[in-house]
Amino acid sequence: MKKRVEFKNKFRLNFGIKNKILSVQEKNAHLYKVAFFSMFIFLVLMIPTYIFSWIVFTDINLKIYFDNWKELSLFLKLPSKAQILTPVYIGWGFFIATIIGFILLKPFLTATGVNNKVKASFWVFVISFGIIAALLSSIAQYEFSKFQEFFTFESLIDQVQNQFVKEVPSVITEISKQFTINRDQAYKWASEDAVWWILFIQIIAIFMLSLSIQNAVIVEAGSLNINKYIDYISNRKKELGQNKMKAFLTRIFKNSDKHISNWTMFAAGCIILPQLIYVIMISFDTTKASMLTRTVHVLPELLKRYGIENPLSDDKFSNILKYENNYFVYCSLPIIGLGTTMATFMYFISVSIRGENKSQNLFITQYFIIYANLVFLTCLNIISKVQVGNLVEAWNFEQANGNTSGHDFIEKIKSILGTDYEQIKDAYYLDNINVSINFAWEKIINIIAESLILFGILISSFLIIGFNIMKTTIFKKRVGAQILFSEILAKRKRGNKNVK
Repeated sequence: MKKRVEFKNKFRLNFGIKNKILSVQEKNAHLYKVAFFSMFIFLVLMIPTYIFSWIVFTDINLKIYFDNWKELSLFLKLPSKAQILTPVYIGWGFFIATIIGFILLKPFLTATGVNNKVKASFWVFVISFGIIAALLSSIAQYEFSKFQEFFTFESLIDQVQNQFVKEVPSVITEISKQFTINRDQAYKWASEDAVWWILFIQIIAIFMLSLSIQNAVIVEAGSLNINKYIDYISNRKKELGQNKMKAFLTRIFKNSDKHISNWTMFAAGCIILPQLIYVIMISFDTTKASMLTRTVHVLPELLKRYGIENPLSDDKFSNILKYENNYFVYCSLPIIGLGTTMATFMYFISVSIRGENKSQNLFITQYFIIYANLVFLTCLNIISKVQVGNLVEAWNFEQANGNTSGHDFIEKIKSILGTDYEQIKDAYYLDNINVSINFAWEKIINIIAESLILFGILISSFLIIGFNIMKTTIFKKRVGAQILFSEILAKRKRGNKNVK
């Protein structure tokens, strides 16, 4: 018996552009253009990482902090050197891997000896590494922002012993003196909230890069441009005697990729807009509620510098202080959730602009992803509103002495800070929040009412648009099959003619 010989292509990267086939040559050049453009945009997006890394390794105040962290940790919960630097180092590793991935994108996608699934996985990994690099950088910046709060507080303190409290630990006194001396040399970096807003922008931009790569790589039978047939059929119906109103409705609700994307964006926009407004309100120091959340999150821990284990340990403050460590949940997570949702939103913008999708399967996947993100974002904001609302309610609660809990809270801080209060009050808006605070979502009924409306829009739009996507998918498969069958028949006819 003769042995069966199997021919296998060896794996080989293809760095070339020129090819005998003009279309292949054009595709090679286009892939290089997309890869290097994506790499350039990614390099620009990571500018905050370069600056932050430089600050981390050159800031004299951070060095002082690292040198004394072990003693500081006995009194205050502050990030260690490892918590700040480890994400920086690992993030740079993913950053370098992403750059290498962009450089090898075209050679790998046109390589021999690799199946299409592996090629598709390659660019997905490149984009994923880019997102991880940005995320790790943000985590490092988030930890650094905690140090920055400590530095800001200590650099504002007068170096006079506070007579109302126990002696300040010597390590804190010494650090405070050095911070005050070096205050003018300090590098001001982003706050906790700003860090996540930067990541928000980076995620959206990186996702848009993934779309440009998808457009260059993915070519389905959908390139048959079936939307032209949908347009043709719609126009044909109009010619066959539809009245103007029906023709108008047909044009508006036409089941093309562009129109489905537009309706998806409209429905998603109705859900995202109120969420965006809320997240902006709670994450920027523009409202008293946002000022309150930051103060409650930061000050109780920093006040431990005065040698008091629990400086605000009073039963009447318990309902306020239980939200001290929830800041990430009710403020930071909604920003991250909004960023991932907006990133998916960009896909439908690209389809709307282009007029059609390159892959029906990808379109359906993205449709499910955006609605999953919308559900997740809505739930995050509900949790946030409930927690912030409860905090505001606890702050406004009237005590037996006729004062609000918030007023007594500020008075307690004054007694702890003593003469230092004048230096600290503006940095933490203490005079601004020393009143009853208004918050639209303080009452749970308001949150329930808004949530019912949002979930109503979300569920109904998901079902209606999803049904239209299903119809369009079935129609495309039928038309695609007919076109392919017609092409096969045409080839056979041409073959028969050649034989004759």
